[in-house]
Amino acid sequence: MASENNLVAFEQIPNLANINASGTMTDTTTGKTITSKTLAGQSPDSIQGNDHVKVNYNVSYESGTSAWENIKSKIAVPQNITYKTAKITYTKKSGATETVTLDPSDLSQNGIDLQLDHNLNNESDSDYVSADITLTGVAKNPSTQTTIAATTGSFTGTQAIASVDIPSFTIAPSTLNLQLDQSKVTVSGDSDVQLTGKITATATLDSNDKLILHPSINGNDLATSKLSTTDKPGIFTVSVPVKQLSSGENTFEVYATDSTGNSSNTGTVTITLGSLSFGTVSDSAAFKDTTLDGSQQTAGTNGDWNLNVQDTRAVGSQWTLSAKISQPFKVNDQALKGSLMYKTANGTEAITADNTPIVTHTKTASDSSTTNVAGSWNTDSGLLLDVGSSNTAGTYSGQLTWTLQDAPR
Repeated sequence: MASENNLVAFEQIPNLANINASGTMTDTTTGKTITSKTLAGQSPDSIQGNDHVKVNYNVSYESGTSAWENIKSKIAVPQNITYKTAKITYTKKSGATETVTLDPSDLSQNGIDLQLDHNLNNESDSDYVSADITLTGVAKNPSTQTTIAATTGSFTGTQAIASVDIPSFTIAPSTLNLQLDQSKVTVSGDSDVQLTGKITATATLDSNDKLILHPSINGNDLATSKLSTTDKPGIFTVSVPVKQLSSGENTFEVYATDSTGNSSNTGTVTITLGSLSFGTVSDSAAFKDTTLDGSQQTAGTNGDWNLNVQDTRAVGSQWTLSAKISQPFKVNDQALKGSLMYKTANGTEAITADNTPIVTHTKTASDSSTTNVAGSWNTDSGLLLDVGSSNTAGTYSGQLTWTLQDAPR
């Protein structure tokens, strides 16, 4: 009598942990979802090169007698896509969510290989019941139509395994090309930013009223717009609202689509929104020691003053520095007999308890971002202390307040 051992493998043990999982890929440029073809002879769905896509993997706990624990995701992702963002969002039974940003840099090579941060269960509102892994990217533009193989993967936990897959699809070459005239611009923040460029095509180029621009700033989509019919074919200007910019560097991106479904490459401009502020400013500093001899004397600063203005705005921007005495110079409650002044080749300004403009500067192309206002002060220019002839010897101290104003351009 012959016999043999037989094994039966269950991906899920009924009623222990009932898990649903799915994978979807959407062409966000056209709104089309890639579907599997079930009939013999049917061709796979197709997208265009340069189309923007979203890939989503969802796994959810439906019911069971045990929590789904120690969940590991191991998923191959669709190829020929440059992935830009990746995140995983956990949802509780109450509807509350928690999102974790992932690194998209090695997705094409290694796919998704991570341990989920939370177990899944649905007994209480505080339990996590689902997880979504969402990737966004741009399809590469091949020279000829290219078939992308189907991909698969799994979520594996102690009580169940759930499979996910994305069907095969093709990428057709796009004929559109977009070129921006700028790669970096610096703005001062007082008006919207106007960027220009040109769209060309290896085939017949659509008329301007059929070409649509898709701009974004720092990953946030801006309103789409058609090219102006009054411009030459393919020539465009796109306006970036200054209110959408953050201080410092911003990443502007734009691509174009035509009436036949072609998408262009994405053009990128770094927009630096400049700012005006104080840099290093001395908390305390002194004038040169002066020996009283009964005569009127002038004391200059002793070289330890720092008064830096940082201006990263556009060329032509202006600023004005003002000064005032906010606490009079005294020693043992005795006021200094004298005055404070600011002297330049153009004249002398008295510094009083009121704000007095002392420096106005207009930024030039050769300026650095930092101006050391005190750098040129000496015994005969800059901030000077006029010491009267009848002062008592001692160390006098007071307080100055500097005010920096963004002057109109």
